[in-house]
Amino acid sequence: MGTGKPLIAILMAVYEPRMDWLREQLLSLEGQTYPNLRLYLRDDCSPTVPFGEIEACVAECIRSFPCKVWRNEENLGSNRTFERLTEEAEGEYFAYCDQDDVWLPEKLAILQEELEGFGAQLTCSDMYIIDGGGKVVADSITKIRRHHRFRWGTGLTDTLWCSNFASGCALLVRAETAKAAVPFNPYMYYDHYITLFAANGGSIAFVD
Repeated sequence: MGTGKPLIAILMAVYEPRMDWLREQLLSLEGQTYPNLRLYLRDDCSPTVPFGEIEACVAECIRSFPCKVWRNEENLGSNRTFERLTEEAEGEYFAYCDQDDVWLPEKLAILQEELEGFGAQLTCSDMYIIDGGGKVVADSITKIRRHHRFRWGTGLTDTLWCSNFASGCALLVRAETAKAAVPFNPYMYYDHYITLFAANGGSIAFVD
């Protein structure tokens, strides 16, 4: 896009989305300050939400960067849908995206700067916890999950076997690292496995 910034691909798996929440999330992607983005979205065969409605919502909300929207031929589950998106997407970094979150405008810009500055394979952040109406109920996931402890640096593989600290919706990973992790381990959530894979190959960064 002529910005001089590397491309970040946003990978979004959708299933039976509540459309007002999906719209709010898409608008928060549209509002990102990072200037070079592309959205890849796959609907995992939602049984009651028409695919055309999802397509229309994306077209209405995403205006400033390209997007590709597909529907799976069969229901694959979130792990395999994210795996397929990882195989298909192009870009230098991948940001994984849930259908019912809201991203702060500077999220991707800060994560990309931290990842590059630290020379890491993957970087992650904390998050606010909100209720169904968008009201903040905690200013950190550690207030909800008392065992949750963020870590960073090298040598984290052993720790990550037992406990993951990087949530999919709050991480940014180098594309070549994510692609090398395919196929994903079917017995681990995709974000846990990608973080473990990244830690095994280098360092993890953290934005508080």
